[in-house]
Order: sequence, then C-alpha cells, then structure tokens
Amino acid sequence: MAKVAIIGGGMSGVACAMQLVKNGHNPIVFDTGKRGVGGRMATRSESNVQFDHACQFFTASDPRFVATCREWQEKGIVAPWKGTIVTLRQGEVVPIGGGHGGGPNWIGKDGMESIPRKLLSELPGCTVHPGAWVSRLKRTSHGQWEVITSERSMGCFDYAIVAHNGKCANRLSACHGMENINKVLVKLRLSSIWMVAIQFQNGLKLPYDAAFVEAPSALSFIGNQKNKFVSSRKSECWVLFSTAEYGKRNKVPQEFIPEDKGKQVTDELLSEFATSIGIARDALPSIMFTKIQLWGAGLPLNVLQHSDFILDPTTKAGICGDWCVEPSVQGAVLSGFALADAIHAREQGIATAYVSSSFRPVQTASPIGAFPGLCDGPATTSNGSARSAASSAKGQRPVASTSPASPTQAPALVEPSPEPHPSDTIKWAVRKRVWDYLEQHNLVDFPRPCHKRIPNFKGAGEAAHRLAGLDCWARAACVKVNPDVAQ
Repeated sequence: MAKVAIIGGGMSGVACAMQLVKNGHNPIVFDTGKRGVGGRMATRSESNVQFDHACQFFTASDPRFVATCREWQEKGIVAPWKGTIVTLRQGEVVPIGGGHGGGPNWIGKDGMESIPRKLLSELPGCTVHPGAWVSRLKRTSHGQWEVITSERSMGCFDYAIVAHNGKCANRLSACHGMENINKVLVKLRLSSIWMVAIQFQNGLKLPYDAAFVEAPSALSFIGNQKNKFVSSRKSECWVLFSTAEYGKRNKVPQEFIPEDKGKQVTDELLSEFATSIGIARDALPSIMFTKIQLWGAGLPLNVLQHSDFILDPTTKAGICGDWCVEPSVQGAVLSGFALADAIHAREQGIATAYVSSSFRPVQTASPIGAFPGLCDGPATTSNGSARSAASSAKGQRPVASTSPASPTQAPALVEPSPEPHPSDTIKWAVRKRVWDYLEQHNLVDFPRPCHKRIPNFKGAGEAAHRLAGLDCWARAACVKVNPDVAQ
C-alpha cells in the first residue's frame, strides 16, 4: 500500500484520491481552500443567496465518466439540471440541443462545491487537510517526499502528486526530483476570467437559464442561479463570465483587486449583460448586491498530448488535471483516475512512465470550458465530443496525427526528436509499442534505453507495412520515437 500526498483538492485531485482508495492505497489530500476543498467547483453565499461562481454545470460523454456520474446521482451527490441553455449570437437566441443542451447536464445537489466535499467526506482511508498551504516538497535521502506547509512538516510520502496548476504548481515542482514535471508545467498557458455575480430584486423572466455569449461581447457565459438553489428562488442571481481576452486586458493581482478596477469591471460586464439579453441598461431591475472575482488561472489554453497525466517513475512524482485531457470536469476526473491507476500498476510491479512534453492548443472550447456531449453547443474541444467518445474506459488517448505538421510527443523521460518522414512514422510507432508492451507486461529482460534512445527491434519495418493496412492500428494511438538516427 502506497502513501500518496495529493496537493490540490479540486476534481482531479479528488478523483485521484478516490481511485487510489479503490485500489487499496492511502491518499492524503492537502488543499488551500479556507472554506473547504473544491478549487473551481466553487459555491458562495451572499445576502442569503447561493451561487456557483466558477463551474456552472458539466457533461459526460466518456463511458467511464458517464457511469461515474450515475453512481454519484444514486448517492444524491449530483442531479440532472433541466435548465434551458442557448447561444446568444448578436441579438439572436439560438437553442442548443432543442433548447435543453442534450443531456444530462449535471450540477451538485447543494452547489458545485458540495460534489468534491461529499466525495471526500465519504471516502474511507483518505485524510484531508483543508486550509493547508504547501510551501515546499523535499526529496528525502530515502527516496520519499516530505510535504512542508507554511507551519510545519506534514510527514513523508511514497508519492507526491501535484493536482493543480498555475504559479503555485510551478513553484512546488521547481525542486530536486521534479525537474521533468516542471519542464512540462512551464509550457502550460492559462486564461484569466472575470466573474461578476448580481442579484436582482425582481426576475428578468428570460426564456432561458444560461447562455453562451458569442463575440464581439466581452462576456462569454451568463447563468441564472434561480433554478439551481432553493435559497435563490425568491429573486434572481445571475453570474457573468468574461472572455479570456477581456480578462487578459484587465488582469490585476487576484489576491487584491483594486476597488476602482472592481467597479470598472462590474459596470462594463453589467452593460454587456444588458446588451446581450436585449434590455436597456437602465431597464434592468434594481440590484440588491454584486460580487466580483478574478480567476487568474482560470482554464488551460493548451492541453497535453498523448497522455492523460504525468508520472516520473524514478522519483515517484506525478501530476494530473483537466489540462492533461480537456478543460472540463470530465477531463479533470479522467486524468485523476488514470494517474491513480498508473501508480497502482507501478506498485504491482508493472513499470509505468509517462512524461509527455508536447501540447496542443484548445481551439474551440468556450472560455468557461469544454462540455463534451453538449448537443450543438459551442463549448467543445477541437476534437469535440468525438474525442471523449473515442477514449475507452481505460483512458486511451485518441488517434495521434502522423502528419509532419503535428506536434510530437516525448516518450517517458526522453527528449522529443524531430518529426520523421511520413513514410517512416509507423515504423517508429511499432518500436515504441513493442517497448511499452514488454515493459508493462514484464515479460522478458529487454534492452534498456541507451543515451536516451529506445532500441530498435528486429522486424519492426516489416511489421509496420503489415500493420499499416489494419483498421484497428489506424484507430490506435500512434506516437513516434527517435527516428532521426539509425540505431
């Protein structure tokens, strides 16, 4: 049984802890949240009104996550949300999925924050340290990880998992033993998004509950909290989210928002809100309260390729998050599950090593994330819901492009090499596949990497020509390794 420190209590860290417990391990979760765990699964209460001020709802398309959501529903943790979702396109109201966005669209029964909180509270064998600011990770002489908070040492662990991103993650990974993790993290790009919550004295009586707002508005999404919380049904509380571009132009230190900047952003986004819904600004109902927040590390603008997580088997350091899969709750959960399974496999003697260093841009996800399976919605990744559907319950990645223009992947602990000639791509993929199969199944003693290069295998070229014509090979995740030098 491995003792695993998980730094971050968002959905990816929670999912990793859940799967580790299921596999018989001992996770300990450290989270900085003063009010509890959750990260971007955040819920606030102001003036006796509750509102989700980050994640508004989520969808599921991957079979494993679909089943997980059903389990959570049976336990009373989540519920289908019947809210009507539309797209606002320059004054036009465009229904999504017949006006209901496909479905089901999931929300927490007591707010989004209640999901990770309930999941961890019902998780035997898992210890949670809320309000814990981990200042340092230290590699010990015995090969363990010491977790040090701003107050004291929290003990030593077999594995150290960073389940969040941004400046704190970069700082924690900038230590001895996490060099390979840090090299990847510094390539991650995150958006900044403003959120303004507004409670109106009277209802707006709009024919929809949420809307994706298209350019040229500075808003990206608006959501009515009335039908999500019992406490909010006497009046209407709307949450407004800016675009990433607006967030970048108006970025300030999120820990201390200047009063004048807060007023400016509130005023501008409120005006954009009135314009988007087709109401004059002075015709809006009386405002009872406003709340503003800047998500300085909102959502990933690029995501990892070819791997749902990162695990350095030499130092037992790993990382998971939505940026490893797609900017969604589904992506975060699948990444956490996959990393936990890899740790378990390694503890069972099956060698695993996943350190991918290439990213692809998030091209068509909305500024508030991707919603795989949302019918006709704008909020899908560049591969859309097909990407999630193609991924099996084992967490397989989708087919990797073999065109010369595609980004390349660095295999485990190996620096990336130049892209091969297209005709040679499959040959190098065969070599990588043979290597992975032998290593994961521990069948025989096989050549170790020499000078950071994976050895060739006799017959790889002939195998490549035969495999090229198989449909199942075409659907597999193919990656290349070291094609630049004959070996």
